[in-house]
Order: sequence, then C-alpha cells, then structure tokens
Amino acid sequence: MTEAESAAHGGRVAYLPMTEVDRAVATGETRGFLKLIAGPRPLLGGTGGGRLLGATAVDAAAR
Repeated sequence: MTEAESAAHGGRVAYLPMTEVDRAVATGETRGFLKLIAGPRPLLGGTGGGRLLGATAVDAAAR
C-alpha cells in the first residue's frame, strides 16, 4: 500500500528521522529514517494510528 492509497482510506503516515530514535543516537548511527503507515482507528475518532499496514527502515543497520 502506498502513502496515497492509505491516505485515501483514512490511514496516516509517520516519518521519523533516526536523529529522534534513542538507540540510533546512543550508537552514533543517526543517518536514515523510519516511515510507518497505519490504518484508521475509528473507535478513537481517528486520533493516533491503528493497525500497522507498512513500514520502511532506511539505516546502516536496517535488515
């Protein structure tokens, strides 16, 4: 599912640079990012994310 497809269905995309990830900062490996795509969460009025639909990790240690 692409970002555009998830947005069309009420999903949300979160982008997190590795400079904001504690473990990456502690090891000094802060190049890269995480991107999470979550489905809607209707019971909470759409606040926050729901079920994880997809993820991308770009980092030297990503596997």
